[in-house]
Amino acid sequence: MPPGRHPKSLRRWLSRWLAIQTFIALGLVCAAVYYATNLNLASRQEALLQQKVEVVRHLVEENAASQDSTRLRHKLSDFFYGRPDFSLVLEIDGERVYYGSPIAGDNDAAHERRIAFTLPLPGAPGDAMNAELVLDISSDIRLRKALAWTLFACALAGAVVVAAVGTLLVRRGLAPLDALGRQAALLSPDRIGERLDESGQPCEIRPLVRQFNAVLQRLERAYVQMEGFNADVAHEMRTPLAT
Repeated sequence: MPPGRHPKSLRRWLSRWLAIQTFIALGLVCAAVYYATNLNLASRQEALLQQKVEVVRHLVEENAASQDSTRLRHKLSDFFYGRPDFSLVLEIDGERVYYGSPIAGDNDAAHERRIAFTLPLPGAPGDAMNAELVLDISSDIRLRKALAWTLFACALAGAVVVAAVGTLLVRRGLAPLDALGRQAALLSPDRIGERLDESGQPCEIRPLVRQFNAVLQRLERAYVQMEGFNADVAHEMRTPLAT
C-alpha cells in the first residue's frame, strides 16, 4: 500500500454502497409515483375542463332561441361565481366578456390550462362566437412540489435508515473474521501446534481457515525438522569435544 494512504474498510464500503443502491432504488420508485401522480392530475384537469365546456355549451344552447344576451350573461355569471379556479373569455355582441377569476398574464402561463372552443351566437343562427376556458392549476403545482420534496425526503431517510441497519448487519456478518483475527493473534512459536477453530464459521470462511491451518501444519513440520537438525548438529559437535 502506498505511504500516506489508509487501508480501506470493508464495513464502510459495504454500508456506503448499500445506502447508495437503496437511495437509487427508492428514487426510481418515487419518480414512478411522481410521474403517475402527474398523469392523474393532468387527466383530472382535462376532465374538469371538458366538463365545464359541456356546461357552458348547455347554457348557451338554452339561450340560443332568445336574442337577449343579458340573460346568458347572468347565467354565466352565476355559474362561475364561487369558482376561483375557472375563467371564461366570451365574445358577445363584439365585446370580450370575462367570467370568473381574472385571467393570469403570459408570465403565469405555466400555472394555467386553456381550452378554446366555439359556441353558437345568441340570436344569430349559423354564426359562432369564440370562447376560451381557463383552469388555474396553481394548487396542483404546489401539490406536485410538496409531493416531490416529500418523496425525496422519504428516499433520503430510507437510505439513511438502510445504511444504519446495514452497518449493524455488516458488523455482525464480519464478526467471524474478527474472531479469527483474535485466534491468529494468540498463535506463537511455543503454541505452534494449535490450529484455528473452523467450527461455527460460515461456509464462505471455512476454506480460508483450512488453508491457513494447512500453512500452520507445514510450518510446524519445518519447525520440528529444524529442531531435529539442531539437535543432531549439537550432538555431533559435542562428541568430538568430549573425546
